[in-house]
Amino acid sequence: GFDETLYPNEENALMDALQKAGWKLMYHPEFIVTRRPRPDLAAFVRMVFRYGRGRAEQVRRNPTVRSVVNFAPACLWLLILAMPWAGAWTLLWLVPYALLVGGDALMLAIRFHRNPVRLAPLIATIHLGYGLGFWRGLATSLKPPSDQVVTGVRIERL
Repeated sequence: GFDETLYPNEENALMDALQKAGWKLMYHPEFIVTRRPRPDLAAFVRMVFRYGRGRAEQVRRNPTVRSVVNFAPACLWLLILAMPWAGAWTLLWLVPYALLVGGDALMLAIRFHRNPVRLAPLIATIHLGYGLGFWRGLATSLKPPSDQVVTGVRIERL
């Protein structure tokens, strides 16, 4: 049921198709997906960029009402590019965004015993990398399954 032309977003497209067909998705706490950690920040940013691109390709192929939220990181990039011309208006979005990122960093820091000051820039990096990938995905053509290369994916039974 996976649409391989949407890698790395094929599982989300499948879940959307199942819900559209009337199926109900359920959470199961023993079902866990793990992936190897990225070796460095550059590899992590490339991964996030690919996720954004894949999401945009999915939105182009199968738009839903929920798709609108996926535009948020991409719009963040537009706001950053407009900052020099926006002047004081920049504070209207930059302050709430900084508060949200700071709140996320604090919650993650508490949950995983990490330093929130180090997490906040990573969260912002995720949003920006995903946003750039999303813009890229809006402009790319979908590739046939034969052109897709997927490596390092392993499914294990618990």
